Amino acid sequence: MQRRTGRRGPTGTAAREGRLVICSNISQDPKMAPWRGSAMRYGFLSSAAVPIRQGGQVVAVLTFYSQEAGFFSEDEQDLLQEISDNLSFALDAIQLDQANQRAQNQLGENEERLRLALEAANQGFYDLNLQTGKAVVSSQYGQILGYDPQYFQETEQRWLERIHPQDQQRVREIYDQYIQGKIPRYAVECRQRTMAGQWKWLLSLGKIVEWDSQGKPLRMLGILTDVTERKQAEPRLKTWPITIPSPLCPTVVCCWTGRKMPWL
Repeated sequence: MQRRTGRRGPTGTAAREGRLVICSNISQDPKMAPWRGSAMRYGFLSSAAVPIRQGGQVVAVLTFYSQEAGFFSEDEQDLLQEISDNLSFALDAIQLDQANQRAQNQLGENEERLRLALEAANQGFYDLNLQTGKAVVSSQYGQILGYDPQYFQETEQRWLERIHPQDQQRVREIYDQYIQGKIPRYAVECRQRTMAGQWKWLLSLGKIVEWDSQGKPLRMLGILTDVTERKQAEPRLKTWPITIPSPLCPTVVCCWTGRKMPWL
């Protein structure tokens, strides 16, 4: 009985209906009968119940009391409503900040897993802005090219300048065709000059992931893989002698004594 009675009081009503509930005179308000004795013992003659929201839902109620009947005038009610709005806004901000923090933590964990996977595969990651020509790259990307990742900065122009002269035209044609939508995928192997001046064979795979309203590509993501060892091994593999036994080769079957079987 007390639970149901409590829900009909100012605090319960404010929580249930999500509105400011005022009792101007506890000694005369019939709705306050169940709590009148307790309130009068403390000298309370008026009350105001203020709902506090988080995410649009009432999560708490602040109840104020006064020893003066009719204390909560229109001005006081406006002030209480402002308090309610400010506290609700603060709770929403805290909730949003916590959600953002969780998302950032999750993103950080995902990025770390991706970084470890790329490092294990000796691959670098790049995020290219097709409008500015500037790229954000992983630390492994710079390390593949022999640069200190802390100071390495990638741009489309610097990338083109690193490409071997014999590969530049071919790579540029493939890149332009992909950007223009003439070919479905971007995948190219070429030689690039490292910081030490050496040439490395690198495989670049990329995919456009963002376009503007006119369909113009804006952003391209991709990975860079060092395939130097494979490319260096290809000439040897092409000349490697491969002998396939003929099915007509004579076969000798021996028993455990080492003697030739009489029927062979």
